[in-house]
Amino acid sequence: MTRHYETYNRKRNIFCGFRLSPEEKERLKKYVAMSGMTERDYISQRALQEEIVVVGNTRIFKALKDQFEEIIKELRRIQTGEKPDEELIKVLNFSLRIYEGLNNK
Repeated sequence: MTRHYETYNRKRNIFCGFRLSPEEKERLKKYVAMSGMTERDYISQRALQEEIVVVGNTRIFKALKDQFEEIIKELRRIQTGEKPDEELIKVLNFSLRIYEGLNNK
């Protein structure tokens, strides 16, 4: 059975799907927002181990600002001597790499 979209000369005509937990989906949404890419482009580049190139614009800076505000709020919530969760550390590292890359350009 030929589907409607298969009759067009599309470059990307293969569907690849996967399942995520709600927590993984939230983390993916954060990474996608900070990259400035579409979710499809971000996922395919990461899956193919291609470099994610972030081009600074107002949308990227707003996503970074929002993410840093969330991180600061979470760090303030953590009690003294308590260790931050691994998820927070991963998002913080990703955010800092993007921020440092934007400042070095």
